[in-house]
Amino acid sequence: MKTITLLAALGLALLAAFTPRVPAQVADGKLDRTMLPIAEPDYPRSTVLDARDTTPPPRFEVKAPEGAPNVVIVLIDDMGFGMPSAFGGPVRMPAADRLASQGLRYNQFHTTALCSPTRSGFDKFYGFIGGETDQWSPSLYEGLSRVETPHYPGYNFMTDMTNNAIAWTKFQKALTPDKPFFMYFAPGATHAPHHVPKEWIAKNKGRFDGGFI
Repeated sequence: MKTITLLAALGLALLAAFTPRVPAQVADGKLDRTMLPIAEPDYPRSTVLDARDTTPPPRFEVKAPEGAPNVVIVLIDDMGFGMPSAFGGPVRMPAADRLASQGLRYNQFHTTALCSPTRSGFDKFYGFIGGETDQWSPSLYEGLSRVETPHYPGYNFMTDMTNNAIAWTKFQKALTPDKPFFMYFAPGATHAPHHVPKEWIAKNKGRFDGGFI
């Protein structure tokens, strides 16, 4: 199984955006997926003058290949390999431990000095834009529109974002159960200003008494 890093994927997307589109070849009902974005087939132009005598071309639709999986990418900003227990660090991460024990140990990701590109739109975006965002009272956007920040006792954006992601997934599967989804989950996580609920701080009490790693 080939692994493409996030940077490489973004590079491919940019390359595709500035590459002249060529007609996609459709052979035996299969699309040519070697170039993105997949272009519509180059159907011959109609020479019939009366629209009542014409036959419209078949509807063009790009679908995922049969058996395509759901894809969830969890991006934890500003976290190094020295932190999670999956790599010997002091922060207990049971879910990451289970994945790592089964061989899921991606360690070739490229990092840069910018975190904002990791929070780009897709079909739906829910989250914050600005750096150093208050996780107790963030400025939130849904798509391109500013939305009201929920205010209730104990609110934290991490929980809010998780609930929105779960709701979106259920909505997608209710409408199109056979269509795989792609989710890019990029929370504030370990990025400053480090606004963590007290119960999560309590779980790691004493683990960092010796200072930061």
